[in-house]
Amino acid sequence: MVMRHDNILHPTGASGARLKGGWAARLNLCVTLSQWAKESPRRLAGLWFAGFRLVWAIYWFGRTMKSLFVFRFVSGLLPIILSVLAAGLVGYFLGSSILDPDRTKSYWMAGLKGILIQHLTTVLYLPVGALITSLSAGELTRFLPSLYLSFIFSLAGISIHTVLGAATGLLLYHVQTRKLGGAP
Repeated sequence: MVMRHDNILHPTGASGARLKGGWAARLNLCVTLSQWAKESPRRLAGLWFAGFRLVWAIYWFGRTMKSLFVFRFVSGLLPIILSVLAAGLVGYFLGSSILDPDRTKSYWMAGLKGILIQHLTTVLYLPVGALITSLSAGELTRFLPSLYLSFIFSLAGISIHTVLGAATGLLLYHVQTRKLGGAP
């Protein structure tokens, strides 16, 4: 049985007495989404954009790991990890403005900010990925051709990046307007 008290979950026994020990102590450290977002909107925005990018990266890199894939890495997980880290960084620094009602006043503005964050993630990710590709091949001279080909290849997903960015920004704004998980 779990009781809610001051927006923190407290595990209790059948008699209602508080349980002591391992998981109970860790569970007391948990806070609700709204408390966490108020304390650290940057962290929430970074994780929000990283989570949406993770879903996209698993789909995109999962289906394009064929032998004809231009932007090939040492490991199959490396492009997913780099892409998610880039989204987390850009979301951390720019995405928190979507949670600020003084800076984002409408769904349109949130969607446009989401699109900007998604495309900046790609612009940040591609040079790092091209550099890692060149270094893993042992030829730094392949950096510019690899960067050029990766930008051309990423143009195939630009419409999906736009839709994903808009959806991510809109949903984050929707969470903010609904009192960060509270009642409507």
